[in-house]
Formats: sequence, structure tokens, C-alpha cells
Amino acid sequence: LGRFDIIFCRNVIIYFSERFKKELFLKFYRSLQPSGLLFLGYSESLRGLSDDFEPIQYKNALFYKAKERKMGP
Repeated sequence: LGRFDIIFCRNVIIYFSERFKKELFLKFYRSLQPSGLLFLGYSESLRGLSDDFEPIQYKNALFYKAKERKMGP
């Protein structure tokens, strides 16, 4: 399907295991355009599950911006 500018995955992640969440967030990261945005539900967080995103707060909303991709050796 290509790369996305925004991924919405709201109120679903809370039902998955820690291992599956880590795999899913890596897939989201790889599916986003550089600096793409990930929106999760109010009770969901990437804390401790992925370092590939930086949290962005705008007014009362929290979303995540994909960090710049690192070039491997």
C-alpha cells in the first residue's frame, strides 16, 4: 500500500500483549512517511514499547511523530 502520512489506531492496542505491541509499533514506524504521525487512543501509550516516535502534545491531544530514520552500516 505504500507509506502513510498518518496512522490512526485508537482504542485497539490495549487488548494486545507487550510483545505484539512492540512488533506492531515497528510495523507502523516502517509504514509511515518520514515524520509521519501516529494517533493512539486516550488510554494508550508507546512508553517502554518503542523509541521510534517522539510524543507531541497539542492542546489536550497527544500523538506521536516518527523519528528520522537512522541509516544502518
